[in-house]
Amino acid sequence: MKFELNTIDWNTISAIATTLALVIAYATIIVSNRQEQKNREFQLKLMRQDSEQRNLNEFINKVIEIYNGTNPLDILNYSSKFINNQFTEQDKEVIEQNANNDQINCIRLNVLVILMDKIEYAKPLIKKLGDIRETYGVWARNMSQIMMSFDNSEHNEFIVKAINDMSNVCLQYNPTYITHIQNIKILKPNPKEQCLKILECFETEVSMQLQQKRKDFEKQLYEYVKTEQKRINAII
Repeated sequence: MKFELNTIDWNTISAIATTLALVIAYATIIVSNRQEQKNREFQLKLMRQDSEQRNLNEFINKVIEIYNGTNPLDILNYSSKFINNQFTEQDKEVIEQNANNDQINCIRLNVLVILMDKIEYAKPLIKKLGDIRETYGVWARNMSQIMMSFDNSEHNEFIVKAINDMSNVCLQYNPTYITHIQNIKILKPNPKEQCLKILECFETEVSMQLQQKRKDFEKQLYEYVKTEQKRINAII
């Protein structure tokens, strides 16, 4: 079979070649657009993951900052020193600073509640942290009040208030204290003596409660971080 150039329809071939070129170009554009779309989606996911990670880190840092201000050893250490008349000027400064830090942590916690208002799964953790801060705060406030009242003989009414506050807390945590507290008030008519004896019960009960609450909180915090980190890692 013999082909002659003058018998070939070059216009048709040119049209076919042009069409093929257009198809290839169109396919290339589609593939390119799809790749760009995937890249954009990946970048958006990457940005979202980064944002979520930063939010989690900031939240945990705020939580730990408040948590670190609730050391049960403070309660046992400084209460015992005060009861045994071993309080120093430096100890007084620490107690004042603790009471001040507790007020600051109260503000931090309230702000955290507002910031995390729409994050339902974070609310139980924040609530438990608030309970821990309040437990420590009861001691910090009473200890500060007792310390200042003992230095001023005209402040007996504050000592009486501290006695009532500490008694109520002890009974709230452990109702069996009622007989012991009643006996203290009978046998120790002097407000300062009453205060020191009830402080012994108070420091023991509050530190025990605080240790247990912190232990429970730590477990809940670990689970929260594991769940959140798993969710964040799954974004990409």
